[in-house]
Amino acid sequence: MLIGYTLPGTIVEKVQESNKYFAAGLSDFSLHFFSYFLYTILISYGFYYSPKKYFPKLKTIAIAVGFGIFIELLQIPLPFRNFGFNDLLFNFFGIIAAVGLGSLMFNRKNG
Repeated sequence: MLIGYTLPGTIVEKVQESNKYFAAGLSDFSLHFFSYFLYTILISYGFYYSPKKYFPKLKTIAIAVGFGIFIELLQIPLPFRNFGFNDLLFNFFGIIAAVGLGSLMFNRKNG
């Protein structure tokens, strides 16, 4: 994710232009939502399958949001990228959706 979010945006634009289906699926907001959704699920999975077997929702959110802010701040000095509050917003939506799904998946009692 770190490498992908620091590459020039023209790379994604070329892929979007090559296929109309990619244009919708690779929109900036969907990329942010789904990449942070997956990232948060992986964090949740790591916590749950650790020896303690727990799912700390607030810690998971804090780690994912902190990483998202770090990535956006990292883009400020880059000439081909820019900081975006909308990016942070869609990152957060993906994080919250993943924590909701993680709550359903990891808080079930094994029976």
